[in-house]
Amino acid sequence: MIRKPRVSRETQEHAEEIIQTLSRKHEANTRDRMISFKGLRLLVKPSVFSPDLVKSTRIISAHLGVKKGSSVLDLGTGCGVLAILAARKAKKVTAADINENAVKSAIENVKIHGLRDKVRVIHSDLFQKIKGKFHTIIFNPPFYFSEPTNDFERSIMDKNYQTLALFLNHAKDHLLPGGKIVTLFSNAGDLKFIMGLIKKHAYKAKEVHCRKKGESVVSVYHLFPKLS
Repeated sequence: MIRKPRVSRETQEHAEEIIQTLSRKHEANTRDRMISFKGLRLLVKPSVFSPDLVKSTRIISAHLGVKKGSSVLDLGTGCGVLAILAARKAKKVTAADINENAVKSAIENVKIHGLRDKVRVIHSDLFQKIKGKFHTIIFNPPFYFSEPTNDFERSIMDKNYQTLALFLNHAKDHLLPGGKIVTLFSNAGDLKFIMGLIKKHAYKAKEVHCRKKGESVVSVYHLFPKLS
C-alpha cells in the first residue's frame, strides 16, 4: 500500500486554522495592493500569495545562497520577490508561475525595480515552458497537503505532495553541474513523507537554517542531486 502524507490531529487542526486565516486575508484583497517587503515596493494582485502575511518568504529569502554572476530559476515566483532578490547577485533570473495574476504582478515588479534586462518572467506550470539549466533553482513550495480549490490555495496547498513529487522528478534536468535547489519545509506538513520523496528522487538534503518558535519548526534546505 502506498503511504499518503499524514500528521497528528493537533497539527492538522492547526494547519487548517492557518489555511483559513490566510484564505480570509487574501479573499479580502480584491484589488491590487502595494506592499513593502525587505525594503522593496511590490505590487500584489488578487489571488497572488502575499509575502508580507507569513514568515516563510522572509526566512527562505535570507538563505538563497545565490553566487555572483550565476543563473537562477524561481519557480512559483508569486509576485516575483525572490527573483528580484536573487537578481542582486545573479547574472540572469527566470521567474515562472502558473497563476496569470502572479505573472502580471512579477512583470510589473521587475519593471518597478529596473530589472527587465536581468529577470525574465514567464507563465509556466512547473518546468513546462522552462528551457536551459541553472546554477540555482528556488522553490518555495506549498507544504499543506490538502487539495486546493483556487489559484491562491494552489500557492499553499499541494494534494498528497503531487506537485512536489513532479518538481523533484524534473528539477535535476534543469540544474547545471554543482547546482542546487533552495527550498523550505515546515512541520505543519508531513516532513517524514517529504524527506522520503527527496530520497526517492535521489537528492542529498542539507539543512541550512532552522527556525523554531513554540511548536512551529520551519527549515530551509539546499538539495543536491546525488551523483550516479
